[in-house]
Amino acid sequence: MQHKQKRRKLSFRFLVQPRTETGGHCKTFYFFSTDSVWVGNMVDHTIVHFDIPAEDVEKLKNFYSELFGWKIYRCPGPIEYWMIETVPVDEKGAPVRPGVNGAMCKKDQPGLKPVNYILVEDIDESIWKIKNLGGTITQPKQQVPGIAWIAKAIDPEGNPFAILQSMR
Repeated sequence: MQHKQKRRKLSFRFLVQPRTETGGHCKTFYFFSTDSVWVGNMVDHTIVHFDIPAEDVEKLKNFYSELFGWKIYRCPGPIEYWMIETVPVDEKGAPVRPGVNGAMCKKDQPGLKPVNYILVEDIDESIWKIKNLGGTITQPKQQVPGIAWIAKAIDPEGNPFAILQSMR
């Protein structure tokens, strides 16, 4: 007899106070918004957020708004950070249909590339796997207080990405 695990859909939005990152990363708010499907204790390893660094934010804001119709708006606060809604959100900030929202930040040094944040069950295990599969951790595990654990890495060919373990 097969046992089917119940599927449940989880939506979440994280918005926390700004903090400065070092090591050539954007100075950012963290905002993650997605619909994720969990089966038992397993999570789909899907992209849950992205950051696009920009030398000329207004130029890229206009480019993506005109090209895709994305809603892009500046976050309140002292740092230059713009939220990107690729799908509409409800009054609580949760997407009203499947999609991934992200952000744009001012480049603080040349050569920065877009970064996708991928949801994982266990960040420590994922860091271990990244290293053992030939990737490199470029920003060690750090806490976004009460929200998530994150780490940034590059794959064996130098492509940047980040992993995120939700605390919720």
